[in-house]
Amino acid sequence: MADLHFWGNIAQALGSFTLIYSFFPQIYKLLKLKNSQGISIQYWTILTLGVICIAINLTISKVNIFIQITQWLNAALALTVLLLSNKYKRKIVGEKTSNIYKYYER
Repeated sequence: MADLHFWGNIAQALGSFTLIYSFFPQIYKLLKLKNSQGISIQYWTILTLGVICIAINLTISKVNIFIQITQWLNAALALTVLLLSNKYKRKIVGEKTSNIYKYYER
């Protein structure tokens, strides 16, 4: 049984680090381009809420601290993507609105 726990922890670590790594290209793109066109705010809101709920449950259940830390890190990164997407989405909407006004001012 201990051997099974060992492999479960290995799978958890690989899964956690893969998920953590997956956020970085999106964050990099958002920071570099300052444009969130094509990114679904609804998706990131639901994902962030779900990841936070799982992290809360893991903390309450007193699961292995390594698993808790990686889950809270996932929650923080998901929240980062959500906030950046929302910030740059507003910028795009503002630019589109000002372009409409410029069109009618002619």
